[in-house]
Amino acid sequence: MKIVWWRKNPYLGAVVLVWIAVFAIVGLAMLREPHTTGERTPKAAVKATVKKAEQAANPFASLRIQRERRRDEQIELLKEAGKTEEVAKLAEQKRLEGELEGVLKAMGFPEAVVLIGSEEAAAVVAAVLTQTEVARIGDVVARKTGFPLEKITISEGSQLPNKGKSQ
Repeated sequence: MKIVWWRKNPYLGAVVLVWIAVFAIVGLAMLREPHTTGERTPKAAVKATVKKAEQAANPFASLRIQRERRRDEQIELLKEAGKTEEVAKLAEQKRLEGELEGVLKAMGFPEAVVLIGSEEAAAVVAAVLTQTEVARIGDVVARKTGFPLEKITISEGSQLPNKGKSQ
């Protein structure tokens, strides 16, 4: 004769089942979360990542990080001041910079940084550029930003590690 203990005492069986479920949920949650020794806030994690990237040898990554940090600080100050129109402008500039950097990568310049201001734009490319390439980059930046070519600066990052196109 087989005795099944949870049939004799259903409350005990329910308690055991609940404990098993709780341990399973807690165990799965612990597997998903990273285990750290200290308390890390999102800002601390971002600062640690920024510091690592700045220490990297890539000046383009460093320039992008500085641009993002400055832009985020500006957005935060404008949000505190309640200037939503200016925040929207900065967000649009940020979106355009990323889009133009993607276009430049597609054009064959994997290392490029685009900086857009309120009235002018600048593109820095890690390559020695021909006049044709400068014209193509200027045309793309002018079309995307709406700025005239006189307000667009295109610089060669030839003193930087040459990872882009070169001729």
